[in-house]
Amino acid sequence: MINFYKERNFESLFSDTFRFIRQEFKPFLTTILKITGPWLVLLLIGYVGYSYSMGDFLDNVLATYEEVTPIQGIVSIIVMAVGAVGAYVLAQASVLYYIDSYNRNEGTAVFEEVSRNAYQYFFSFWGLGFVTGILFMIGFVFCIIPGIYLWVPLTLSFPVLAFQKKGVFESVGYTFTLIKDEWWNSFGFLFVLVLLLSIAGSAFSIPTIIYSFAKMFTGGELDPENVADLSKDYIYITLNTLGLVLQFVLNFASIVGGAFLYFSLQEKNTQTGTLSEIDKLGS
Repeated sequence: MINFYKERNFESLFSDTFRFIRQEFKPFLTTILKITGPWLVLLLIGYVGYSYSMGDFLDNVLATYEEVTPIQGIVSIIVMAVGAVGAYVLAQASVLYYIDSYNRNEGTAVFEEVSRNAYQYFFSFWGLGFVTGILFMIGFVFCIIPGIYLWVPLTLSFPVLAFQKKGVFESVGYTFTLIKDEWWNSFGFLFVLVLLLSIAGSAFSIPTIIYSFAKMFTGGELDPENVADLSKDYIYITLNTLGLVLQFVLNFASIVGGAFLYFSLQEKNTQTGTLSEIDKLGS
């Protein structure tokens, strides 16, 4: 069992993040996908519908110049939005509550426990996501630097909500205490982690990009009809759908990394894990 309740340096944060995912890979991935699966399917259905609607729109514009009723496109966008919110909010909650269950059950996460907590606190996570999104945008509107600064505490507010059962605004407020004197170290870890995951995620798009260029360019020239057909091409849609799923799963690693960073900072501030080990030795 990996002990979350201890201080970690830059290197051990990375190594333990991926060690946890490697050790728990099957039960971890199975649990999260069971919880988020219906919403992820809804997201993918919306995407496929939107892709086909765009193909129909381009066909009509290029071939007949007729007006196209955007009902399918609008419905698909709504379905995509609902699926994306449900999938990503539940992913954030279920990953953190998996770790919470793992810690409390000495290395064994209980599915029913994780699922119950994820759905019970769904709207708390949704509310926190809404608040942090607004604050993040405000930070970037006024100046890029405040937005970058806010990124670190806002990222850590989700583990605070999950592990300390604080309210939305309490979670946001507490993170500024948590990162005191540790902002640069926290930023460095999160930045490198997100950068690595982004590079890995971009690799999933390479087959789609190659196929798109091969499909759109005929004889070395751009073929407008092929551009329109691409949105309805089943191979293109399949590749894009697989890319979306893989990027969604890859996002789990950033949540795990954020949890390890939270516990490291929390341990430095409170020594909770150390005191707990001392109590065990005394008993």
